[in-house]
Amino acid sequence: AVSLAAVVVNKLGIPTPKASMLLQVSPTPTPTPVNLPETLSVVRGSATVDRNGTKTSYTVGNTETLQSGDTITTAKESLAVLQYQEGTVVRLSGDTSIVFTESNPVDGSIKQKAGSLYVRFTKLLGKRESFSVETPTALATVRGTKLASFIKGKTTKIVSIEHSFTVSSVDTSGTSNPPPEPNLNEG
Repeated sequence: AVSLAAVVVNKLGIPTPKASMLLQVSPTPTPTPVNLPETLSVVRGSATVDRNGTKTSYTVGNTETLQSGDTITTAKESLAVLQYQEGTVVRLSGDTSIVFTESNPVDGSIKQKAGSLYVRFTKLLGKRESFSVETPTALATVRGTKLASFIKGKTTKIVSIEHSFTVSSVDTSGTSNPPPEPNLNEG
């Protein structure tokens, strides 16, 4: 704590003892970073989390802390939200299936197996630089953007809603290849 003396002076510049006061100011505490885990919240309908072969169903209002390798599947007409520590949000529409992969300080990623999702990526310099969505046929990496990804059968459609992202193809062995056109812009 820091003590400050405040002295009031009269019109002649002479200190007035009765109006003087002592102020004690405490320094502003440094906020402690909260390291919250990534979570899944069900907004409408239901979702199932398959963790190491054990399936657990969640309904509206339920929240689950995610672990790397969790498979999340939403029921028809459902909506679930993945909330990342730094503010990135992934919305899963009905009939969507993803695999949550471990979040690390530099990037985040999910593997989309089916359905539709929307990503609003929050870039934090030095914390989270990129976010990737891997589908059966493409790998989209975003750096401060919004995108939507749709899988129907063997077709993947990735739409940039804001800014740009990088896309590469994924072959059947699961490895990615350099893209012929590295950046796609919104629209």
